[in-house]
Amino acid sequence: MNNAQKISKLVERFGKSVQIFERKRVLGLVLVTLSRGWLWIENANDHWSVTLANGKTTHQPLGGPALGADFRKDNGECKVGPLDLTGAWKSALSMWPIRNEEEAARVFSLIASRVNLAYRYHCTVST
Repeated sequence: MNNAQKISKLVERFGKSVQIFERKRVLGLVLVTLSRGWLWIENANDHWSVTLANGKTTHQPLGGPALGADFRKDNGECKVGPLDLTGAWKSALSMWPIRNEEEAARVFSLIASRVNLAYRYHCTVST
């Protein structure tokens, strides 16, 4: 299942805001569930625009910038646009495209990993 299919499933089940949880074992014994932020998901015709934020409806910039990535709906890969648009975004107030290719790839990979965490927690593990 590609990232676009996972995002679609998350939106179908939970709407535009999905909390990200990760389950970890502490000292190999105790299972704890940690919040890893929120995904804000927007349907943008041919792609999903996904923002990684620290709140359900607001992002407090003191926790770091909001990060975003665009996932193509046809294959779940990064939607790269014209004029140096890398498909990855960051900002404290409004989203600006990341111009550096390495940073853009890092941000896209981070958000894809959070999509996987949210999907694994909400759609594959019974809670």
